Amino acid sequence: MFYNRKWLPSETVMDIEKEKYRNGNYYVPNATETPFPEYVEMMIALDNGTLSAVDFQRKESSLK
Repeated sequence: MFYNRKWLPSETVMDIEKEKYRNGNYYVPNATETPFPEYVEMMIALDNGTLSAVDFQRKESSLK
């Protein structure tokens, strides 16, 4: 099987982002310089209650 070593599947990247977010390594409440990846924005919205669990799962599956 041939693959590009510089590329990771989206599901793998999402797992990495989720782990970083859960460990507090992503979300800084007052950060304005760097936009968050879409998946991290979704996790923030889920935690804030502005995105339902059902909508989160639907969007998450569309990103995979």
